[in-house]
Amino acid sequence: MRLAYEENTSPDTREAVEQNAIVILPLACTEQHGPHLPLNSDYGRPIRAAQLAEEKHGVKVLVLPLLPFGPAAEHTGFAGTISLSFSTWSTLVVEILANLVRDGFRRIVVTKGCGGHMGIEGPVYEFFCREKRRIADLDIRVFGEQAWAEIGRLAAESRIGNPNEVHAGGIETSMVLAKTPELVRLDRLQKPERRSIPSDGFWWVAEELSDTGATGDPAMYDVELGQRICDRMDEVLCDFLGKMWKERAPQ
Repeated sequence: MRLAYEENTSPDTREAVEQNAIVILPLACTEQHGPHLPLNSDYGRPIRAAQLAEEKHGVKVLVLPLLPFGPAAEHTGFAGTISLSFSTWSTLVVEILANLVRDGFRRIVVTKGCGGHMGIEGPVYEFFCREKRRIADLDIRVFGEQAWAEIGRLAAESRIGNPNEVHAGGIETSMVLAKTPELVRLDRLQKPERRSIPSDGFWWVAEELSDTGATGDPAMYDVELGQRICDRMDEVLCDFLGKMWKERAPQ
């Protein structure tokens, strides 16, 4: 069985069901990240985390193709952003889950790719409650904040830690440089002209924050830090999967 869901055959997926494999549905978004970062900066298909979970915890896992579009209304003031309504997006996510459950998968993890995915817990929870009443061993979980907490911790310990950095600044630039350096336009690095400062619980649209759609100074990047953050995010998801696997081991 291959980790990438779509690389398996139909009989392979039946075998995965028999093994009570965990299926990961990775959510992502296609949105502006300033003049220097690619629109796919939030693409995070967790193949590496799945590999680690298999090696470290013996987890049987499949990773679905990431869903590249999501709600990104806060970024539509800048070209390139593709935003779905929350209703369309959540319907799509729930229908994917329904297909997995129909085929017999009972353990599913939805991974959130960015802060704009805060609304997915409700529809997923509603689907889970409805299906749980007829499928006793169903286990569906949402993963995201666990890894983001580690980003905040590592960023705070670094020279570029900045509580006002929300989007496409030094931290995110460091992470993208660690993952896909060929897509970063270093010749376009530009310190944004800050227009307002977001605080906890403060909703915003990108053009209110700065003139470039980024916050923080992207020139303050640190590739080594970016790699540490990416590695740590993989480790956190790996251990999350390992705990889930052991809590409800295959019969």
